[in-house]
Amino acid sequence: MKYMRLLIALLIIPIMISGCSSKQDVALQNSDQKILVESFIDYYNKGDADSVIGLLSKDIVTEQKLGDQESKSTDVKSMHESIKHNILWKHNIKILKWTNTSGDIISVQIEESGDEYKMIGIDTVRAEMTFEIKDGKIIKIRTVIDKSTVDQMISKANGGIGVKIEVSPNFITINEIAPGLPADKAGLKKGDMITAIDGINCSAMREGEGILRLRGPINSKVTLTISRGGDEKPFDIVVVREDLSKAAGN
Repeated sequence: MKYMRLLIALLIIPIMISGCSSKQDVALQNSDQKILVESFIDYYNKGDADSVIGLLSKDIVTEQKLGDQESKSTDVKSMHESIKHNILWKHNIKILKWTNTSGDIISVQIEESGDEYKMIGIDTVRAEMTFEIKDGKIIKIRTVIDKSTVDQMISKANGGIGVKIEVSPNFITINEIAPGLPADKAGLKKGDMITAIDGINCSAMREGEGILRLRGPINSKVTLTISRGGDEKPFDIVVVREDLSKAAGN
């Protein structure tokens, strides 16, 4: 799931409720927590990364279950980078259903869209998210995506051209070409500089976008604008992506 980063954070605005001794007080607290989740989504969809990050626990724990694969992380820096990445890629979250709003645990089914998904031909991704809250901060987040959705996402981005690359601000350099794979068949050479992909200049791409655009469905075509140095003018090469799931490179 290298090119797919899902939302794994939830904004909770600290609320101090003292003397919660009655059922009515507890119900009010739970209601406020639900409102806070809704407020988070509003902040997130508006692209306010600083507010999201500022309201996470310093020792935040994240868990993900993507199909059959499970992972756990306590890397706060990685979490912050994921939030900024998702906002940069215009991720948008819609609540589909509340599955639990009891106590300090809130679970919700969401539908998420993002530019990354659109690039590989997927409009939205559905997920189940569970948030554990303590002292007005998120201390643990678990994200679950079912296997069928994960398989669909992988299949949409399973095609590649068979190269190893180095990404620079204005171009992508081909450092290695796998023999017999699409880039080799199309006539690309080691040292070629990709300056545009499907007509989009590399200089205008976001971080990671060039790599993502080289991937795509198996048997789909990608047009690369190549600069080969010297006095030769840039030219286009069309490459047909192949299944590289068992091969190295992009």
